[in-house]
Amino acid sequence: MSEAQRTIRLYKKTIGIRDSVELVLNPADFLAPPKVPEEILRENLLIHHAMGCDNTESLEFKLKNGWMLRGVPDAWHQDKIVELKVVRPHSDKDKLLRLAAFQGMIYALAAGLDKVEVWLYYAMSGDVQIYSFNVDDLQPGNFFNTLEHNLWVLQQLQKPNFEIVKFKEPPENKLSMRMVKMR
Repeated sequence: MSEAQRTIRLYKKTIGIRDSVELVLNPADFLAPPKVPEEILRENLLIHHAMGCDNTESLEFKLKNGWMLRGVPDAWHQDKIVELKVVRPHSDKDKLLRLAAFQGMIYALAAGLDKVEVWLYYAMSGDVQIYSFNVDDLQPGNFFNTLEHNLWVLQQLQKPNFEIVKFKEPPENKLSMRMVKMR
């Protein structure tokens, strides 16, 4: 099993685009990344390549609060961003669709585009469902307000809200130095 790597740096105020979407849509799951078998990760990579979703050019998007979102869209066409998700028998299709749509929204805004396509590839059948979105229909203002709030909450986790006191050395524990006699 492999653990998904989170790409968040609190001190540098950077976060991966996929992670930023997870933080908004599934904040309770954000700190517990799912374990994905290596063979599934490799198979997903092959599917992405076969579908032409093998872009390597990264994009950045800066929030009003100074945080930088970074990532690589699956495919970057002249007029749209394409995000591909692989649907397996136990996948939550609606969750994957939302995740991909909002990832695509951020990439589209970073690239100056206003269209997003989500491709859901069904691993068992090879079928593909295509969903098209206009960026404005995804309500980016509401999304980014929630993201900025959740990032602020995460930043608060790193700061203690109390004074750390110096503890005195404990007195010598004379009991621990006694030898216990066995009968």
